[in-house]
Parts: sequence; C-alpha cells; structure tokens
Amino acid sequence: MNRAVKLILISLLFFTCSTRNTNPRNFSFENWIDNSPTEWYTTPGKYGSIRKDSNEAASGNYSLSITKSPAVSKYVYKVSQSISVPKNTGEIILSAQLKGKEIKNGYAGIFYTVLTSTGDVLSYEDFTNKSIQGTTEWETLTTTIKIESEKAQRINFGAWFLGSGELWVDDIQLKNETSTLGNNDLVPIQELEAIDSDLIIQSSEAIPSKLSDIL
Repeated sequence: MNRAVKLILISLLFFTCSTRNTNPRNFSFENWIDNSPTEWYTTPGKYGSIRKDSNEAASGNYSLSITKSPAVSKYVYKVSQSISVPKNTGEIILSAQLKGKEIKNGYAGIFYTVLTSTGDVLSYEDFTNKSIQGTTEWETLTTTIKIESEKAQRINFGAWFLGSGELWVDDIQLKNETSTLGNNDLVPIQELEAIDSDLIIQSSEAIPSKLSDIL
C-alpha cells in the first residue's frame, strides 16, 4: 500500500471518529432518513410537522423545525430519545438551542425523565419556567439532571412544543463533569414508545403551570 493511499485512509478514519464525537446520537440533527432525524422519536405527524432546515442552524448545517397550526395548538409535540445512565454519575447537564417564530397559546422548552429498567418514573421535569414564547433568536436552555437513585437506568430527554407557530431545535447536549455524553446504548424505538407515556398530551384550555399537571 503506497503512502498516498495510507494517508487517505487515515484521514477518512479521523473524519469518521471526529464526526461521531462531535455529533453523538445525532444531537445536532445533521442526519436524516425519509424526512425524519435519525436516532430521534417524534410525535405523530397529525399533531405537527417536522422538516430539516438548512436556513436556520445554531451549529452545523441543519436544525429540526417543528410547525404547528392553531388547530393542534392544544397538543404537546415532542422530539425525544433515551440513553443509559452512565455509571458513577451524580449530575448531568442537559442543554439545547431553541428558536421560536410566532409561538402563540403556549410555549416550548426542554424536558427530561429519569426511569428505572422497568419504565417506572423516578423524576420528571419540563422546565416551563425556562421556556420560550413568541418570536425569538437562538436561546440556550440549560438544566441539571440529578441522578439520586441507584435504580435509575434510563434518561429520556428532548424538546417539547405546546401551542402554535414554528420552533427550531438544535445542538442538544448531555454532559457530565468530564465529557460529552451520547455513546451509551440507545433504547429501541418500540421500548421508548412503551415507557414514554407522555409523548402525546392534550392540554386543558388554560396553559398549565407545568406539563406534568396535564398528564
């Protein structure tokens, strides 16, 4: 094997590893198949529509756009995935970049659910007090997930949208004290659907103080 071929192979290997490390689990919504972001579970289309947007991106080349009409404004639309709880981890920082356009009769934000191996909920938070409304520029929403039980096995996390308008989501990150997370085993979609019973939520006429109030 000549020197030029070796250099090309090394470059390709380096590029592949770098891509995996900088965008674990498609956290930046760069990879799509059949108009859906890989690795992510999204609420069924009748409650909103999603698309890959190259004109609005907080990082990389694309972001996830969620559009909801007034007719489905009372439903919560979620995009979520799940990872195994890393060993010896007490706290995990969850962050995401969100941008809104004419978000009315609701708001949008991030959420997490910590679950046992059988799907029992140990903790849940939707951070409605850290949400966005109306028309905004890119905003970074951040919170800390505390792992306080040895029974914690899975973390379900992502972004939610209650109301109408358009929401862009990008650059979701999970970090502990030393590194960015994302290389843990992903829960299969069928298992994720079974354990995440709040993927589709119909709200009351009044906007709730917390999404968990309408579960």
